Amino acid sequence: APFEATALFVPPLAVVLNVLEGTPQQQAKKILAGVFTNSLYLVLCGFCISSIFTRCQLECRTAALLQRTFGDRPFAFMLAIMFLGLGLSSLLSNVTAPLLLIEVLRPLLKDMPTDSRYARALLLGLAFSCNIGGMMTPISSPQNVAAMAILRQSGGENTLG
Repeated sequence: APFEATALFVPPLAVVLNVLEGTPQQQAKKILAGVFTNSLYLVLCGFCISSIFTRCQLECRTAALLQRTFGDRPFAFMLAIMFLGLGLSSLLSNVTAPLLLIEVLRPLLKDMPTDSRYARALLLGLAFSCNIGGMMTPISSPQNVAAMAILRQSGGENTLG
């Protein structure tokens, strides 16, 4: 937390030290416009949504539901995990979604032998599905956000359809 707290002091300190030209209000607008862009807002929203998932223990509830529903059908269970990975990584982030779903799989993976082919298939399926989901929306991957920012700067148009 000390790094984050220090980073929060940079914009106000730049205004107080009169680093830029103009009134303090103009300086603050310039600094915040450079620091807090629409792209950064998308990434921060993704982190907030994933934090809500964790605080509400949605991954634990999802694990219980999946095990009740698909407990006796391993192939269907793996497909459900993959579709969850695809959906969550398109809504949150292709980095955050697998971390949440690993928590769903953790109890199951602990009970399996280390050389289990099914455990490997689950983890690889999760990785591939989250990778594909990361290509779906701008919020799902930092690379997508960066590409949108570059496209916007070059005068291009951003559409999802």
